[in-house]
Amino acid sequence: MLTKPACLPGMIGNGFKTEQQYAAERDTLRTDADVLASLLDKGPDPVSAQLLQERIIKHTSSGLASLSPARAALLQAAQDVVNWSAGALDRDTAGTSLQSAGQSAQMTW
Repeated sequence: MLTKPACLPGMIGNGFKTEQQYAAERDTLRTDADVLASLLDKGPDPVSAQLLQERIIKHTSSGLASLSPARAALLQAAQDVVNWSAGALDRDTAGTSLQSAGQSAQMTW
């Protein structure tokens, strides 16, 4: 006679919870990237760029290990957009950084 394997308390549903956490974090990163791209399209706005960077720093300060490369790429893109907005970096370089973040996101997401 077969018996069900014993489960430790808290194991049931952990896979689903992790999937939900992944989806929520991924969606937040995607939204931040979209807003960052819109800012880059609109033109230099140092105050908005700085505020968005602060939001992205908060969103990327922790998360699932599987999204770590996407967080790092988005954080770098945010810094580059801030630098571009302040006149310290050319738009093409900031755009390339954002594009790299998008490519990282595609591999991860």
